[in-house]
This record gives sequence, C-alpha cells and structure tokens, in this order.
Amino acid sequence: MKAFILAAGFGERLRPLTGTTPKPLLPVLNLPVICYTLSLLKEAGIRDVVINLHHEADQIIRFFDTHDRFRLNVTFSCEAEILGTGGGLKRCQRFLEDAPFFLINSDIVLDADLSGLAEMHARSGAPATLLLHRTQRAAQIGPVGVSGNHVVDFNNLLGTGVTSDLIYSGAAVISPDIFPCLEGNFSSIVTTGYTGLIRDRFVGFSEHRGFWCDVGNPSAFLDVNTTCIGSVLKLRERIRTTLGMEPACISPSARIGSDAVLCDSVVGEACSVGEHVRFQRVVVLPKSSVPDRSALSDAVVHPGGVLHVQNPSTNGGSK
Repeated sequence: MKAFILAAGFGERLRPLTGTTPKPLLPVLNLPVICYTLSLLKEAGIRDVVINLHHEADQIIRFFDTHDRFRLNVTFSCEAEILGTGGGLKRCQRFLEDAPFFLINSDIVLDADLSGLAEMHARSGAPATLLLHRTQRAAQIGPVGVSGNHVVDFNNLLGTGVTSDLIYSGAAVISPDIFPCLEGNFSSIVTTGYTGLIRDRFVGFSEHRGFWCDVGNPSAFLDVNTTCIGSVLKLRERIRTTLGMEPACISPSARIGSDAVLCDSVVGEACSVGEHVRFQRVVVLPKSSVPDRSALSDAVVHPGGVLHVQNPSTNGGSK
C-alpha cells in the first residue's frame, strides 16, 4: 500500500505560530507533529508516500531531506495554488489509482494500528473505511452520522439528520473509487469524495478507542503538549523504533535557569529559560527566550512573543 499525507494547509487558526513555520513542523513534545504520522505509516509497513505541500513547502522538503526522507520513497506534490483536501488528492491520482491507499492528516497524534484498519477495509468491500473517534465535543468539532457499520453523513451535509458523538480522526483507507467523486479545484474531500461515495455506494468505519489529539488550534496545540504529556510519551518506544527519535518534554539543547518550576510544560530546542521561572501548562517553541522571574500559565512562547490561550480546554483526545 501507499499513503497520502495532507500537509499543504496554512494553519490559519494557529497564527502567529504558523506565520513562518508550517503546521506539520510544529513540535509536539519536541518532535514535529508530522513525525507521529510518519511513525504510524512506517509501523504499518508503508514505504511509498505522497505528500501535498503549499505553505512553506521548502521548509518541509528540507526537513525530510535532513532526515534522509526517513528511508521512505517520498513524492512531494507542490501546489502553486492551494487545492484543499479534495483537490490536493485529485492532483495525485496518477500516483494512487492502482490500489487502496492510506490517507492521513499531518497534524494528528494517535495510537492507532493502521495495519488493522487496512485489514478491516480489505474484508469490508467498502470503497473507503474511515477511522472515527468518540468525543463529547463532537457537536463542536463536526459529528459523523453513522448507521450500523456505515457512515451516512458528515455534520448533516446530506440532510439525513443522523448524528453521533463520533468525529473523523483524519485517517482512512480509501480505494481508487474515490477519484471520480473528487474535483480538481480547491475543494474538500468530505464534501466531494466522502459524500460522493456515500451517495454512490457506502462508506465504512472503524472506531478508534485509544488516544487521539490534533493541533488544529491553539487550545488543541497546548493540550497535546501539556495535558496529554503522559499519553504522548507512551508512544515513545514506537517512534524510537520506526524513526530513531523520540518525544521529550525538555530539549537537550535548552538552557533552564536555577530554581525554575516547570509544571506540565515543554521547552524546545535552543531555548533559554531564565532564573526562578514558574510555568504551568506552557510550551516554549524552539529558539525562544523567557526572562528571569517570569510566571506563565496556559501559554505558548514563540520567538516573536507569547500567545496566551484563552479558555483552554482539552480537545477530543482521550487520555
């Protein structure tokens, strides 16, 4: 099997963090979030990967080249104009039209078994099998309507009125049957591909009952780096085995002042944290500095300043 990774977005909800850093390279416990996706794919035996790029594409390509492309056969699809999840996949049809493939977001962290998802897809005969996750925040995120073993709607786009407390996790196994449903212009895979498959045939799903988080907004980014530290660290051995690197709360190159108290916090590469600092749920991004006697909570420190996260709340992740 091959895999298609969605990595072209602007990350607008995460600005200013994504002003000069593409969202797939934002760190979760000092690893770019796309590494968690790569680890899952390598664990499932994937070797051929297509990645669509647009915002700060050169940074992502340099990251892969620096790491010898993680010993994967990587094809980059660089979009001159951003095409969205649907148009981006349609553009890569020639790479993926010969067999079912994984589709996965570059901004999620989960402990799923993708091999099991592929096996379920092969048994089901469905043109697509989506990995869904149950959360109390489904109504805010966008609920997936299900009936029996089938997906029948997305946030009532098809007007069925069917809802649930399940959301789309950002991972799926898809057959080439999806390509006639897609549009080549800027479009969403949900409103074109998935709803098209539902109308034409059916779409299956598997419920992921483990850990899931995304980095789609500042609250979610803060949560996965702080509230979810324990869950992310449980992935350490899997990532070390597949990628030869591992998540960590404190980068070895960070300088931490004496008497600093860092509770549920992460300090990144080449950071400087001053004397007598107090942190509670704080992420310090690479090459950032924090002056002496600073007291911060629920915040992301970046080279340009401090982003205070208002009304932080745990996102859809399971701890």
